[in-house]
Amino acid sequence: MQPPLPADTPQQARDAQAAGQAAQAQLRGKPTAGELQQQIEKALADSRVQTNLRFRVDEEARRIVVSVVDADTGETILQIPDEAALAVARRLAATGSGLLDQEA
Repeated sequence: MQPPLPADTPQQARDAQAAGQAAQAQLRGKPTAGELQQQIEKALADSRVQTNLRFRVDEEARRIVVSVVDADTGETILQIPDEAALAVARRLAATGSGLLDQEA
């Protein structure tokens, strides 16, 4: 392996480092952060689904719930936390003691 060439400016040094990291990532078969960002931007640009965010408070679970909703159909695409996590949170809120009903 050859020693790195000196860079004239800090930006050139960063560019050279990024290029080296990209080459190493390609050798490992993994995409670089820049490649991932480009793929995400392309997927978002190609996407025809328009989405909205909805926020609500689940009173029983005492949690904020965020839903990604298809703007055209009103269908929920993703909910955070999901229903399973909300069920656990509701149970914990109702018992006030934790996951177990018995004490040692």
